[in-house]
Amino acid sequence: MANSSSALLIAGFICMMVVQSLDALNADVYKLSGKRKPLVTREDPTALEDYKRTKRQLPQPLQEFQDFITTSKTECAKEMNINPNELQKALLYEDQPTPKEKCMMECILKRMEVMNQDDTLSTSAVGRIADIIGDNNALITSIAMASAENCKKFITAENSCERAYQINKCIANEMKMRKIKLIY
Repeated sequence: MANSSSALLIAGFICMMVVQSLDALNADVYKLSGKRKPLVTREDPTALEDYKRTKRQLPQPLQEFQDFITTSKTECAKEMNINPNELQKALLYEDQPTPKEKCMMECILKRMEVMNQDDTLSTSAVGRIADIIGDNNALITSIAMASAENCKKFITAENSCERAYQINKCIANEMKMRKIKLIY
């Protein structure tokens, strides 16, 4: 009796191992064949009508700051009597802006307080903005402030609009390098 129950137990154990091995093989069949596993779809294709592809959203602090920049750009355009159609151009990454666009950059940077009234780059304002965007992350803030200090070395123009362009160019390069997506 003991032998038959041991044999039954062993047979059961072997069956269980065989089933697990088959399941593992079945799961890896696509990996072994080099083919992609088909996507699982709903049985009723009309049920997919509720699916909507959405644009990836910016984090809220970044979106709020982006909105502030956009508002500043609009207000500067009104002050400078610039046609709203000319506002479609993103000035942040503009390689060869017109003199009018450089002065627009000055207006925007001064509204953001990134450019002081004496036409210099404000490291403290860059730090405050980094705090807002980076959710008070000390590392992000210190990197932003160090980048601003580095940018100060490259701002040599006498004309305030030209200085704004140099500040803008340096900030754009830093943002691009750190993959921060803001536009104005």
